[in-house]
Amino acid sequence: MRNIRGYLITAIFALQAGLNIKLFGFIPVMFTVLIPRTIYRYVAWLIPFLLFAFFLLGIASLHYMGSSPRRAFLCGSLYFLFALLGSLGFLVRQDFNLPRVSLMMKIWALSSLLGLFLVLSIRNEGVFLNPLAVYTAIALLIVSGVITLMISAWLAEDYYAHLDIGKDVPENATRIVGHPVMVNNTTG
Repeated sequence: MRNIRGYLITAIFALQAGLNIKLFGFIPVMFTVLIPRTIYRYVAWLIPFLLFAFFLLGIASLHYMGSSPRRAFLCGSLYFLFALLGSLGFLVRQDFNLPRVSLMMKIWALSSLLGLFLVLSIRNEGVFLNPLAVYTAIALLIVSGVITLMISAWLAEDYYAHLDIGKDVPENATRIVGHPVMVNNTTG
């Protein structure tokens, strides 16, 4: 029974990494709904590193699953708890209608709940797994984490760029754009 639970946990890690790869690193959007908007501007630069650390929790949980059950329990429960909170936060605060993404987030939430339950059930037990299954799941988590790191870094950079642009735009900028005026070419 312990091996079945271990394989299910490994499959859930692989499923979530695959969903994130399929959604091109959509996890930053899922987790940013948990951050209050009042402090988001101050911590947006930190989000890529936090998300990479999130995937490192999953990798550490898989790594320690056979050798150190307590560490696997700690890392796995934190990973699945954050994944569950992020997906539920996204589903509750969803401001747009994207059925495919909504379905993926529901799958993510259900798999996180199942993963959390399974990790809690192996708290003090060692789990013996096929190394190929573990290394495949770890590779998927690494690829998913790198994609998430790149996408979230780009989103944070874009966010701060829009903050900087907003400071220099005059109040009547919409009227200037709304009614363009033809200007003579002065370069000849």
